Amino acid sequence: LLFLIEFLNFLWIRNTNLLVIGLSFLTFVSFLTLIISLTRSEAHTTFFIHHDTFLFRVFAFYSCRAGLKVVLLSGNKG
Repeated sequence: LLFLIEFLNFLWIRNTNLLVIGLSFLTFVSFLTLIISLTRSEAHTTFFIHHDTFLFRVFAFYSCRAGLKVVLLSGNKG
């Protein structure tokens, strides 16, 4: 999972359109996972995160970090 996110970060640096699409996708997925995990206390599958709060926290941290990176990069390019 972490490898996938890092790979996406690498791709985003190369292409600004991919950057925006990836950021919105990550934000959407993380919000969706958060909502699902909050509404269903015993969700069988929360996307690719299974009952693991630590994994979810790590995922949220990485998506936030990617978002910050995107904001900084777009600020530098603009």
